[in-house]
Amino acid sequence: QRNTFLYIVGMMLYKIGYESFVGSITNLALELWGGDERYGKLGILHGLNLLFQCLGSIVSAQVLRRLAGRHVLVIAVTIFAMIPTLIMIIDRGTGGLMKNSTKDDEKHGGWATDALFPLYCICGVCYGMVEVVKRVIPRDIVGNDVDKLRQIDSLVHIFYEASGTGAAFFSSYLLIRLGSTYGMIMTPACFFIAAILWWQLDKTTFWQGFKNGRIPAGLTRAYLLSSLAFADFGRSIVLGSRIIASRRKFIWLPIGYSLALYAHRYLENGLVPVLAQGYFGKPAYSQILVGGSNLGELLGALLVLLTGNLLPTPIPWLRADALLLGLVWILPFYYYKARRSTFACIFIPISMGWAAGDVSLMAYIQSSVPDDAPDSRISSLGAVMAFLYSTYIAIFAIMTPALGKYADDSSSDGAHSTIFNLGGVQFSVIAAVLLASTFVPSGSWSLNPKLELRQMIGNEDGGADEDGSKAIHIVETMPRAMSEKDV
Repeated sequence: QRNTFLYIVGMMLYKIGYESFVGSITNLALELWGGDERYGKLGILHGLNLLFQCLGSIVSAQVLRRLAGRHVLVIAVTIFAMIPTLIMIIDRGTGGLMKNSTKDDEKHGGWATDALFPLYCICGVCYGMVEVVKRVIPRDIVGNDVDKLRQIDSLVHIFYEASGTGAAFFSSYLLIRLGSTYGMIMTPACFFIAAILWWQLDKTTFWQGFKNGRIPAGLTRAYLLSSLAFADFGRSIVLGSRIIASRRKFIWLPIGYSLALYAHRYLENGLVPVLAQGYFGKPAYSQILVGGSNLGELLGALLVLLTGNLLPTPIPWLRADALLLGLVWILPFYYYKARRSTFACIFIPISMGWAAGDVSLMAYIQSSVPDDAPDSRISSLGAVMAFLYSTYIAIFAIMTPALGKYADDSSSDGAHSTIFNLGGVQFSVIAAVLLASTFVPSGSWSLNPKLELRQMIGNEDGGADEDGSKAIHIVETMPRAMSEKDV
């Protein structure tokens, strides 16, 4: 209970700081990169950030074998906190000024705005590490019990999105009151406090790597500097892909998880900025719309918690998510510019469907992925999540800049025409593919399937699984002892 409390409170603070930072960065980019390239460059910025999230997700799968999850979280969030601090210091040092009132115009410093790219890439590495670790820690806290996993995932998601909802609305006020640069002022404080709380987590319940959780003596420094570390990046992706491809119950996850996550993230990071700028003329209003989306995520997680075991698999939730994506078609035909809060309500059911599917799907993955072998060097669950998260990032990194360029090119046709294609057409295709994928697992054709959740991937005699597919036995072993010459 103590670990759960500290972990959830830390996640709430992290979410508050993250919402404030992302809103500020998006608004800062739209203000500094005006003209016909703003959405294209914003798409590249988010795309690069997500590519580095991919690196962070792969790194985390390795680091989890050598450090406790709490250490990974503390390191990632501490480095993350330094970036907004550095941006505000640089802006102030080059002549930037904070807004004195909501009516004043913000004065930006004379720093090179392209510096946002490397700074946001560093944030991507940190965010990718946190995203993977926060999907692994629940199993470290409560074990493999699927009911407890569903409960803790729901609780984390509920409090996470509750804080995110409030933070999104409050950060909108900060952006209007302080400006896009200094609107991120509460991010460092929230991150540092979260790091302190996570440091207090009980270390006895977390991942153990090699013997005593450490690399053999004498290899720590050399290992981290050698090419073996980079080779392990690929190994985690290969291991994750092998686990997913080995069973029918896993093969649909790149669509059910990765594509669904892309749709949700693009809704908030790609579609909302176009809506805020094109419909209302103020990028700061994007946080109001994100607040509506976060409220939907909160309600979705709460719904999963309340229904409990009535829906034992994520299949019904994912089907509801696919159907609710159709509500995006309301956006191209919305013309009431003065009703921003009403407009934000459209995002509530859309994000509610995704959140319910995400929470239930995470419990499904955490309980289904096999435990690590005693001599395993790579975390199986971490590898699966790294593969799925990297798949999502690859989709986002390719699509977002291309769609941003389309938004710039079609800006002369009006925002509603742009939203028609970026929102309505694109999300209809995603909904159809997502709905079709839910019929892939064995026994999923019923309205409320009851799939086997816990089964080892491989078996020693190499027999077939219950669905007739041949299992593979995955074991990643530590190579032979290495001499200094080998290193």
